[in-house]
Amino acid sequence: MEDLVNDISLGFFLLALVTLALILRDAFRHLNADDQTTFRLWMGRKLSLRTGAIDNVWKEHARCFPNSRKRSLFVFFLTAFVVVGVGSQLWRIVGYR
Repeated sequence: MEDLVNDISLGFFLLALVTLALILRDAFRHLNADDQTTFRLWMGRKLSLRTGAIDNVWKEHARCFPNSRKRSLFVFFLTAFVVVGVGSQLWRIVGYR
């Protein structure tokens, strides 16, 4: 049973990552040249993004695609991952007593 819950939680996390990648793909061509360069360097070297590039992607996606549901899906999947993952651990700790 625990493996099933962990698999479901991992599935939600992977769906959140895929949705984030789709948001990045949509908004990338609309970013300014500096943010595009930052993401290209980050993808190549796996450096941390300490700039506002992630915020710019989110804002640019919201501006260019106001009716897109990808941002809502990302938030839903990430929230479901946290709720299922943390909830199952809490249930395991508290529920057995």
